[in-house]
Amino acid sequence: MANVDKIKQPQYESYMENCKEYLDDEGVIHEHYVRFLHTQNMKKDRKLYISKKGHKIKCIHEDGCYPFIGNLVQDFNPRLVLELGFSWGGMTKLFEDYTKMGTEIHAYNKSCGRKPSERLFGKNVKFHWADLLKVPLARLVSLCKDQRKKLLYCDNGNKIKEVYMYGQHLNVGDMIGAHDYPKEIYHDYNLLLEKTKNRNTREDIDNMNSVLADFEPHEHDLMLEKGFSDRFWIKIK
Repeated sequence: MANVDKIKQPQYESYMENCKEYLDDEGVIHEHYVRFLHTQNMKKDRKLYISKKGHKIKCIHEDGCYPFIGNLVQDFNPRLVLELGFSWGGMTKLFEDYTKMGTEIHAYNKSCGRKPSERLFGKNVKFHWADLLKVPLARLVSLCKDQRKKLLYCDNGNKIKEVYMYGQHLNVGDMIGAHDYPKEIYHDYNLLLEKTKNRNTREDIDNMNSVLADFEPHEHDLMLEKGFSDRFWIKIK
């Protein structure tokens, strides 16, 4: 059984009930899921990103993750940010806050149902609406190949396809980030196919894994320890 020492009564029984879908063939729960779901059950999502200027923008990530992710991005120091899936623009604003002034940020969304308040963003931030997953978007592929040090952040509804369709075009030294990693990327084949059966095939998963084989996990243990669902990788070959 995975490590569940930190789970206290009376939450234990209901907590383990929630974990049932993550049992493997031998009835053992994957430790990644135990830790992740525990933090989700014990914490409430913080629904707002509060920018450095005090603007409140809706953004659904775990409580406490914003300064941590912001500092990680700041340390990486990209000169180009490509965000796939921006919703209300909370993470877009975080990327603007934690990168150097003038860093070019292109934020893409598959629909225009949610529109950020563009007055809160500098001229270096560009919002685009396009279907990124039907076929690779030529302009976005071109930006991925750009020689500037860059961050590609995937949160547009299908991280598996986003990682392999666009991550394959990044250069050595570039970074990929993905939200909801424990729920949408980290699975064995059977669990992943069941979880994303209406969106992904085994070939999709193989394609994603072939891309990530050229990347090295960045701060994954620390993200796991803190219960954050974002993960980052840096391309090494």
